[in-house]
Amino acid sequence: CIRLQYAQEADALRATLLHEVAHACDHLTQSFLRRWRGARCNHGPSWRAWANALGIEPSSRGTSEGVRALYQRRAKVVANCVLCGEEIRRIRRLPRGVQFLHRRCGGVLEVR
Repeated sequence: CIRLQYAQEADALRATLLHEVAHACDHLTQSFLRRWRGARCNHGPSWRAWANALGIEPSSRGTSEGVRALYQRRAKVVANCVLCGEEIRRIRRLPRGVQFLHRRCGGVLEVR
């Protein structure tokens, strides 16, 4: 099951769909025993071969200005750094009861 983000540009949307088709092809061409034992890697050599065959960059991450802009509009402040005061914005809340450190300065994040 995939969820395509239609805010992305047409070429990025095409690449995302083909990326997922490469996963399906990789899964269906693996032997049953390898699939059952979990002996395959999600973005391993066989998946990269399918990605190349479908004419896309064998990468596990893509970029889209449309999706980035949508994320920026939806993101809310979920924490503040106690040390430097930076606001941490995300779409999903951070879990309570867990201590997080700020990547940039190492300060503790105060979860809202």
